[in-house]
Amino acid sequence: MTGSTVVFLGRVLVDSGEGWGTGPARVLIEESLLNVPKDLREVEIDTSAGTSCYYRLKAGERYVVFAARRDGLPVRLRIGGCSNTFPLQGHEHILDALRSKAQGGPSRLVGAVLRSSGAYTHEDGVPGALVVAISPTARYQVLADASGGYEIRDIAPGRYEIEVSKSGFVPDAEYNSRWSGRFELNKATNTWEPDKSEPAGSVLVGERSCQVWDLGMWPRGRISGTVRSNTGSPLGGVTVQAFALDRRGEQESRPLRTGTTDGAGKYLIEPLPGGEYVVGVNAERYRDMEPYPPTVFAGDSRRSTTTHISVTDGQETADIGLTLPAKRTATTLRVTVLAPGGAPYAGAVVSLENLVGVQRWCSKDGTSLEGAAEVPVYVGEQYVVKAWASSSVGGGSGREYFYLGGSSRVDVAAEHPVAVVVLAPRRLRDKY
Repeated sequence: MTGSTVVFLGRVLVDSGEGWGTGPARVLIEESLLNVPKDLREVEIDTSAGTSCYYRLKAGERYVVFAARRDGLPVRLRIGGCSNTFPLQGHEHILDALRSKAQGGPSRLVGAVLRSSGAYTHEDGVPGALVVAISPTARYQVLADASGGYEIRDIAPGRYEIEVSKSGFVPDAEYNSRWSGRFELNKATNTWEPDKSEPAGSVLVGERSCQVWDLGMWPRGRISGTVRSNTGSPLGGVTVQAFALDRRGEQESRPLRTGTTDGAGKYLIEPLPGGEYVVGVNAERYRDMEPYPPTVFAGDSRRSTTTHISVTDGQETADIGLTLPAKRTATTLRVTVLAPGGAPYAGAVVSLENLVGVQRWCSKDGTSLEGAAEVPVYVGEQYVVKAWASSSVGGGSGREYFYLGGSSRVDVAAEHPVAVVVLAPRRLRDKY
């Protein structure tokens, strides 16, 4: 926290929402903890709703809010996905520690051990997890309570490395080694900046301070099986992917975990939280990265539909076998993008789709000065090559922006195929 951080217990009167154009939340301040002006009773909070860094504040719920204020005028505050803000229910011990800090009590280290459920998400707590805080001169250990909360009271000031363990779980190394969010004052510019000297994942406990540090643990669920060729031979060195399902029950675009087959074609994917998964090879929704055609587990060679694999926390789902079609031959598609008048178009974005409209590749850089791009493809496949760009005419307030797009179908019958995409105006944007 910096000297401008505002901390209070509040009840949400107006929900922040999650989509574009929603928010801000409106919050009733029930208890001031740090830097809250005496006369402030309600406040609007920008939660970055509609972005990838939003923090949802739900109407009717109570939260301990850590917010930034600007220019010393907390008429509207701001929090984001990296905020220490937390819902009160199940975390009352953290509020108690913050109250102790506000009253000048001894130092505490508090937090919750959370069940990791995705790359950036956590659900519920992990009761009974062992939390150990170690410094060069001190060592403390506690067990998480029934909600996953933990608290070390009267902890000696110093920098601590935090370890967490429990049978059937694996520490979430990426989450637990994150930057703490600690800032330091740059006296030369009189601004608060990230403390770059702070080791990632460590916690600095100061005199009469309250440090909040949550920890994550992956349930050690597992999926195992064997990958074979279409002739029945085991395949080594193949990456097998496990995809979680989204809220609609559909496969996520990127795998949550992967495993690689050994010489006998056997693979193991871990750790995985309990839930339903799609298991496959080269099965990412928007990328075609392997010579093997996209293949997912269907449970029965006579079925073409995907079979979801159920995983239970701490247990193994075994014998999930995959049979892969023959490898494809990789080659390069040479694409030329032309402007509406026929001249080469530099800077256009090029993408590749299969015939059912699923994107399989997209360029990171625009086309060259000659309008050229090289695209990875496979012999025997059929694609639709698309290119798009924006163009403008006029100047100042009279400038008009056009969307340019074009497509071309290509059958990759041999190595080094070529395709030409001619751009055409697709729609007229508003004047600026």
